[in-house]
Amino acid sequence: MRPDYKIRRVGADDLIQVVSIADSELREEYDSRLFSHFYEGFRGGFLVADDGERIRGFIIGVPMDNTTLRILMLAVRGEFSRTGIGTSLLESCKQYARLRRMGSIVLEVREGNSSAISFYTRSGFRGVGLLDGFYNDGGRAQVMKHYLWADISPSCP
Repeated sequence: MRPDYKIRRVGADDLIQVVSIADSELREEYDSRLFSHFYEGFRGGFLVADDGERIRGFIIGVPMDNTTLRILMLAVRGEFSRTGIGTSLLESCKQYARLRRMGSIVLEVREGNSSAISFYTRSGFRGVGLLDGFYNDGGRAQVMKHYLWADISPSCP
């Protein structure tokens, strides 16, 4: 069955909805100008899931350098949680990085957020360290990394 949404690059008209999703679904608080900054500077890795009427979720991935993409945020509207949208956004972000010949993706997730850690683990990410005081409330983050080319097996003649 085809999903009833499409993954595409964010547009200027999407930013109000993206900010609303971030405000309602993410624990951290973000200044709305931050989303405009990512829209203006990193549009290629700023993707949305759009059902034609509203944005269901978004992901923001920015290059750290020529080899690594960093996922800064991934959020899905609560009513669409666990419907595959997060996976679709993450897979699209992986494809974006592969097309740019990047080798890995990194992200941070709040230590103790077992559902997010499980989601990323199922998606091929592994914990590689902890960051003390990463979040505004002093909370620690688990750093997770995914090697993009590890899940592609070479074809042999």
